[in-house]
Amino acid sequence: MATTRYRRRDAEEEHLSHDRWLVSYADFITLLLAFFVVMYSISSVNAGKFRVLSDAMQTVFTQHTGREAPIDLGGGAPPAQAIVAAPEHVQTLENAVIEDKVTAEGARIALATPDQVDGATGTGTGPQERLEKLLEPLMKNDQVKVRDGQYWLEFELSSELLFRTGSADVNEAARPVLERMAPELVKFDKPIRVEGFTDNVAIAGGRYASNWHLSASRAASIADGLVKAGIAPTKLAAVGFGEFRPIADNSTDAGRRKNRRVVIAVSKFDGMGMAGPADDAVPGGREELPARTLQRITQLPPAAEMEP
Repeated sequence: MATTRYRRRDAEEEHLSHDRWLVSYADFITLLLAFFVVMYSISSVNAGKFRVLSDAMQTVFTQHTGREAPIDLGGGAPPAQAIVAAPEHVQTLENAVIEDKVTAEGARIALATPDQVDGATGTGTGPQERLEKLLEPLMKNDQVKVRDGQYWLEFELSSELLFRTGSADVNEAARPVLERMAPELVKFDKPIRVEGFTDNVAIAGGRYASNWHLSASRAASIADGLVKAGIAPTKLAAVGFGEFRPIADNSTDAGRRKNRRVVIAVSKFDGMGMAGPADDAVPGGREELPARTLQRITQLPPAAEMEP
């Protein structure tokens, strides 16, 4: 009886042990399925972004090394044709990183070459047309805007193009912009005002006590750069307006970015440009007296002589 009882118990234990591996196998299959589902979801979400990035990087390296001839290894096989990214992919990446590119110290800022300016405008074209052609690459990226008003010709440059955050020192990458603009600005032979503007974000410590100080320092830095590039100091004036002349809503990042700017305003009259803001008659913009009125005001006798 005892022997029969032990045999039944052993048979039951052997029967139960055959089913235990199914539990572990089911857990393994479930985890494996979950792993592949996660991997597939990640790859499907980032596939487009990865393709744009890889194509753009391929184009950048191809452009930088395109002037070097391939090394002939004697195999006789033609060199592999470079892969060029689609223009829309490159443009997408450029739009995503354009701000970082132009603000980074030492980054290259694209300008039209002298040959492109001469070829598009001709030798008899005025300085305004030549400046617009020179700055055309930056105008396409909204880094520079040109406004032709009644009394002023304005070149509005984004602060991100010229300065680092909280600084009035001109980026080394932006100096060629001023050097290329200066010879054309000289041809106007008119008074030039450099005006600095900021957003309404308060400055916490640092070299500048307020946005007013920062905007004035930035305007002075640009004026110094123009003088070094060949413009007579007697033709220049630097003015800082701080945060008090916004052109966009300061409650958004995009609006604050637009408000951080520097304007190089060229007077259209010899007798104006050094007194009062240079805003043309637009809502919230410039309004300036005509040259004759300014000359008449500046020629008034002293107040003591006008008393009865």
